[in-house]
Amino acid sequence: MEEPHDERALPAYRAWPMGATPNRAPSGMRRRMEGTPMQGAITLAHISDPHLSCALPKLGECLGKRFLTLQSWRRRRETLHDPAVAETIRRDCQAAAPDGFAVTGDLVNFAMEREFAASATWLCRLAAPERVALVPGNHDALVRGAAKTLRHHWRPWLGEGNEIFPYVRRIGPVDLVCVSSAVATAPLLASGRVGRTQLDRLRSLLATPLEERCRVVLIHHPPVDGLSPARKALTDRHAVARVIAEGGVHMVLHGHLHADLVSTIDADGGPVPVLGVPSMSIATGHHEHAGSWRRIRLSRGGAAGWRAVTALRSVTSEGGIEEAAPVVFDLPKLPV
Repeated sequence: MEEPHDERALPAYRAWPMGATPNRAPSGMRRRMEGTPMQGAITLAHISDPHLSCALPKLGECLGKRFLTLQSWRRRRETLHDPAVAETIRRDCQAAAPDGFAVTGDLVNFAMEREFAASATWLCRLAAPERVALVPGNHDALVRGAAKTLRHHWRPWLGEGNEIFPYVRRIGPVDLVCVSSAVATAPLLASGRVGRTQLDRLRSLLATPLEERCRVVLIHHPPVDGLSPARKALTDRHAVARVIAEGGVHMVLHGHLHADLVSTIDADGGPVPVLGVPSMSIATGHHEHAGSWRRIRLSRGGAAGWRAVTALRSVTSEGGIEEAAPVVFDLPKLPV
């Protein structure tokens, strides 16, 4: 159930939905890169929503929500998601030799065991587990019981135990805080929920001293208003945004909406950028951006605090890669 809307308790949001680009965002929130590149930066590759193709569900597997998802796949998604595009993006981001990969969910389509096994093979090809921060999406939790299956196959990336999330992947001086919004929902819904238990653990985790580290939250569903219709939204986004605003976070990365998105959550140290990346497997001609990934270079500039230089790289209709103009985010100044 959605939380009641209480303006007094909510952090302020600013959002630029579908089609927002670096050059259209207000200059006070982010700006074009000027000057020389940062020295000693940590580079992350943000990828999301590959929707890796696999064998379709068999008759006995095609029950309930899987049946509806199969109809959607045959009607549109089968041509929307192109494995060749996903492979082009994978190779391009690997060629950039990032220090780490931020993967924000929807690796599979029907949450079948053989899909999770194939996705584990794909993750092995991507990078060593210690370089990958991974969260699931709504397709990864399409049916009840999927969470147990994904934990089994993704154990090298997620670790042990039933209460995995949130967990932290450390890449140099950067903490990638991985939060799960993936829950099984009723037919026709693609919503997410973090839940009170995980939120309590997240609050405790964010209360630990930063010690001059950069803290980035990964989540599949965006924790802001105004981006998703109710059936696709994070139902407890107000509570999640509140914990982020109060807890000391520099940046949030999400997937889910298959678009280049820029939002913010207002916090005491300054606005927290919330960045969404397009699906890495979208064929050309369907969206403003075909399959894409975002390069994020994080660097600490002394008293100026942490800064992120980002660039979206997308597949072209000719099968090449084009890079958008780099942009800079001056991240919130947080107590150490």
